[in-house]
Amino acid sequence: MRSLTRLCQAGSGLALAIAALAVRPPSVAAQAWWQTTKRAPAERMPAPAQRLPWFDRYRTPPSGVPSLVMPRPGRVVLATVNEVEPNDSISQAGLVALGDALAGTIDPAGDVDYFAIDLVAGTLLDLDVDASQVGSPLNPVIALFDVDSLTLLALNDDFDGLDSRIMYPILADGRYFVGIVSFGGASGGPSHTYTLAFGEFSVAEAEPNNTAAEANLVALGDTTTGALAPPGDVDYFAVDLPGAVLLDVTIAPLAFGDFFATVLLFDVDGTTLLDSASIFDNPPQIRAYIPAAGRYYVVVQEDLGGGGPATFYELTLTTRPPGPGDPTTLFAAGLAAPWRMAAGTAGELYVIDISQSRILVVDANGTVTTFASGFGNPVGIVVDGFGDVLVLGVTNTGEGVVWRFDANGLATVFLTNIARTDIAVGPDGDIWVVDCGTVCPAFLRFDPFGNIKDTVDVSSGPVPRYLAFSPAGELHYSDGFQTVSKLADSAPQVVIVAPEYLEGLAFDRDGYLYVANGFRGTVALYDPSYQPVATPFALTNLGGPLDLVFGTDASGATTARLLASNLGFNVSPPYAGGIVEMNPAGMRAPGWPVAVQLLRVVSASLVTGVVGADYADTLRVVDPPGAVAWSITEGTLPPGLTLAAQTGVISGVPQQRGTFAFTARAESGPRLGLRQLAIQVGEPTVSVASTADALLGVAGALTPEQERFLDIQGNANGEFDIGDLRAFLRVRGQLPAAGRAAPPATKGRDGR
Repeated sequence: MRSLTRLCQAGSGLALAIAALAVRPPSVAAQAWWQTTKRAPAERMPAPAQRLPWFDRYRTPPSGVPSLVMPRPGRVVLATVNEVEPNDSISQAGLVALGDALAGTIDPAGDVDYFAIDLVAGTLLDLDVDASQVGSPLNPVIALFDVDSLTLLALNDDFDGLDSRIMYPILADGRYFVGIVSFGGASGGPSHTYTLAFGEFSVAEAEPNNTAAEANLVALGDTTTGALAPPGDVDYFAVDLPGAVLLDVTIAPLAFGDFFATVLLFDVDGTTLLDSASIFDNPPQIRAYIPAAGRYYVVVQEDLGGGGPATFYELTLTTRPPGPGDPTTLFAAGLAAPWRMAAGTAGELYVIDISQSRILVVDANGTVTTFASGFGNPVGIVVDGFGDVLVLGVTNTGEGVVWRFDANGLATVFLTNIARTDIAVGPDGDIWVVDCGTVCPAFLRFDPFGNIKDTVDVSSGPVPRYLAFSPAGELHYSDGFQTVSKLADSAPQVVIVAPEYLEGLAFDRDGYLYVANGFRGTVALYDPSYQPVATPFALTNLGGPLDLVFGTDASGATTARLLASNLGFNVSPPYAGGIVEMNPAGMRAPGWPVAVQLLRVVSASLVTGVVGADYADTLRVVDPPGAVAWSITEGTLPPGLTLAAQTGVISGVPQQRGTFAFTARAESGPRLGLRQLAIQVGEPTVSVASTADALLGVAGALTPEQERFLDIQGNANGEFDIGDLRAFLRVRGQLPAAGRAAPPATKGRDGR
């Protein structure tokens, strides 16, 4: 369960922190109340112990996200009145009436405004400030004082965004006092305006409703108010659901204080727990798929068994039609903290468990085993065109690397000196790594063998987090926040902007794009022009951060099975730490392969050649889907040799000794293969004596290959002659180099 009780079980320190919140000083100096430490509700909530660091961004709703607090109960405003200065002390407080909406200004900086209001016992007072939400720069803090003007009954900073609200039951007749000031008491000015409504609210809940049999019947779409009073109170509500709907149950506190409520959803029997959420979840909401019609039960209880007169709450029950991908179903469970995934070549799935720095493998039936561990800290994973698993991460000594794992889980270092973020494989088998080194961020592009091919500067845009290639071969990436971009002409181009946090991406074969949102627990679908098709496409059993991948079948072909990893935000086990599958009936098409499946060129080593000797060897691939076309993409063959494009035969007569490296490319249908190869060429052994004998006509003194070698080394006129012998002797240093003058002849005594 996601209740605060579970969080308290993490350690006694947390329980002590909660107990401390229940201690409220009986009185404070009226002129110094705003200087007491009063933090926003999100800051006041106890932090779960051992929360993993990537959950930090989910602790507080990000800016720009609509408030998750439900609409306030209706109030009747009897009059709008203006603040009258001076009202800077309790003794100068301006008198207002219930139903007034007070228009005031915190001016100058440090100004404090006080108001007095006469109330009768039983009034449920609603003090509601509108300032920042209507454009004022004021960040207000309000306080409610008892009739003695000293006892602080309630104080609030942030409720609706930065604006404040207090809802409090009045237990005795008398004159009460309200103060308002800017946060910290440090800012103010003519523009720091506010409206403070002195309203009244009512509680719709009818007691007794402490059991399923006594449950209050509520209707879908209603916002019901309730109170957990006296301490230990439990409130039951019943709702009739038509079935095959997504039920949202949201709880919002109407007063912050000694209130740690949990909302629970029970099945039609009133006892089988389906889900739960705490007011400190973000959002404080149950999102449950209800497949069958019936009467279901919602229970609100104080998480620590407390409660009291100020523990008011709003409970809202709404439904939404399921998306095409709903309901999601559990594919695999118990993966601890699944982070990134990659589909294998035989229906398996490779998953990073980031909490234990290991790679897990999930078979087609959802069975989980360990594939590799103890090698370092992984952060990104793909399966390359050769079927090997490439893992981006950090070694135990802190170096950014890419490991290559074979089918047995044995690792070799593939790339080094990588300032890592994420990794992908392109449609040509090239490896793309997001780097933050000399240029930050940048894409580093490597060929399938780890040779750097390009660096693409994308520092003008957001840091890429999740990568995916479209069927058109364009690299797309989300920033983990609000945008999806693509690489267009080596420059980032934003194509989707949506509420945060956008994470995993997956394309189907028609170019439709699935985008995960872990914070909201949804997957959205966009068409090839990036227009929304289904937002959301799925929204059940999803809790981020979320990665997406289409699965493969036993042959390695990409299927229509869209899988999502749940690291676990706002979902319960077994979905937290599990992998879910979208509803197969809602999938529009099979997925686009994450990377090309490269043909395996099996010619690991080629025949050694000899200058002048006939050469022949044949390149081969394993199980091509059709006819194979061969070419050389990098490097060169030895001079004198050629590659037959249709047969893969390398033939000819080598003309030069040496080692000649090249990359052979094989294409068969939609697939291609690459292999780095080399041919070594040597020279035949030839003696001077056999060469001279051949010129003198001695039969068999030289083989035809030796004669061809000597001709290639000599004048290359197609036959062995004296010129070839002279060239051979020069190479051996037995004749002067061509063009040197012969030494002068020695004259005899007779001068001749």
